[in-house]
Amino acid sequence: MKNAALALSMLVLCVASTYADDGNKNGIQWYISNFPPVTIVAGPDKGQGWADKRIAIPSKHLKDFRHDTIDASGLRMFEDLKVKPNVCSANLLKTPEREAYIEFSEPMSWIVPNGMLT
Repeated sequence: MKNAALALSMLVLCVASTYADDGNKNGIQWYISNFPPVTIVAGPDKGQGWADKRIAIPSKHLKDFRHDTIDASGLRMFEDLKVKPNVCSANLLKTPEREAYIEFSEPMSWIVPNGMLT
């Protein structure tokens, strides 16, 4: 039950629709970029970032949805979040500017700001 609630809250994090732009029903595009340890898109640790694992939870439990993972630059991700109804990301910090066009769920865990990782 806890995993199902977590999966549903992840879905609220993103701006998703039951219809993808190409007309395929129930498609969700998960946008990631290579930003270890958040997301890891290549090498022996591919898919082992903490946001990669957040994406796996709703993908596992929302089987009626087609889940596509897209490696994209931050600029492309933010532009697509503004105009596409089925784009999601599991690794965005909530800011007032982003809240204007992205719907965020309640945090599932505490996220350390990037500056604290340097």
